[in-house]
Amino acid sequence: MSIELNTQSPPAAIPSRATEPLVAKLQPGPAQADKSPIVQPEAPKPPPVDMAKMQKDLEEAIGRLNDHMKKNNTQLSFSMDNTLNQVVVVVKNQQTGNVVRQIPNEAALRMAHHIEETRGLFEDHNI
Repeated sequence: MSIELNTQSPPAAIPSRATEPLVAKLQPGPAQADKSPIVQPEAPKPPPVDMAKMQKDLEEAIGRLNDHMKKNNTQLSFSMDNTLNQVVVVVKNQQTGNVVRQIPNEAALRMAHHIEETRGLFEDHNI
């Protein structure tokens, strides 16, 4: 059993243009080179956000919601988790005071707090 290697050049049936790099075909020709580039207009910049005002407004809204729920004898309270900057909703049984539901639940809040604590270990705060 013998193996023969074909060391001849490509068959003559393949035109030489077929082996040209594709990039050469994509370069702009003389008709395209004369056109100026298209300039996109800049999008308007949004106004700056005042985070302190947003925090104050959110706390006021939470207070109004809590007052409204008390007037309706509903044990539904809203609070703000300052570590996570997230609203926490607690539904309690009005007669027993037991928590019926918390959104996000206590386990999710603990996990998020641990993630925030460990994130500080991975970030370098050198200034």
